[in-house]
Amino acid sequence: DPQLHFSHYSRTKAQDEFLGISETKEDEDKEEEREEMSESQPIDQEEVLTLPGNCPSCQSPSENRMKVVEIPHFKEVVVMAMVCDACGFKSNEVKSGGGIEEKGTRLELTMTTAEDLNRDVLKSETATVAIPDMDLEVQSRLIGGRFTTLEGLIVEIRDGLKKLNPFGFGDSAEGTVQEKLKRVVEKLDTIVRGDWMTKVVIDDPAGNSYVQNYYAPDPDPNLVIVKYDRTAEQEDRKSG
Repeated sequence: DPQLHFSHYSRTKAQDEFLGISETKEDEDKEEEREEMSESQPIDQEEVLTLPGNCPSCQSPSENRMKVVEIPHFKEVVVMAMVCDACGFKSNEVKSGGGIEEKGTRLELTMTTAEDLNRDVLKSETATVAIPDMDLEVQSRLIGGRFTTLEGLIVEIRDGLKKLNPFGFGDSAEGTVQEKLKRVVEKLDTIVRGDWMTKVVIDDPAGNSYVQNYYAPDPDPNLVIVKYDRTAEQEDRKSG
């Protein structure tokens, strides 16, 4: 572009400090010490690790906290959380500690009582969530990895739809769009209240999602677990 000019330059120490990426010799020594400890010692499940970082919202220095949690009859996961003291930004996410499984997993839970809302649910960052009775499918990008309950997952989906479509609930929204979004949210609310028993399907090409089995170690009559071979498209998605 003949109208666009740009150049690269080396930041000053003051600029590095302002961006929160300045490292002193002492910081480098501490980082090397942490790396040596992590290589020589396994992570204690009771230990909460604190790692320095930057807030994705305002770029202020902030701490990321990580903890390993073992899910009974499943695997270990890493729970990560961050709260920015500068702007108040909060985030939490869950990553699988066991890598990608050989096959994809589809979990089909048929709700029969309101107690099903209390089931533990691990939704990995690669999983989609569907409610066939509503013709609703939520892609993985709407909400990331979560370790919560079924109720918490439905609430996250409801709130995520509101944030994704804020104008769909205002006076400026088109009538059909506004009514459709309101009906979806109202239906989700009936699930959260335990007034409507329906089927919830979690499809995870990476095989790292989980729904609590109330009958473990015996099979759960209301929970169908299907292992399947990934398609070429799913292979690209889970590796990306």
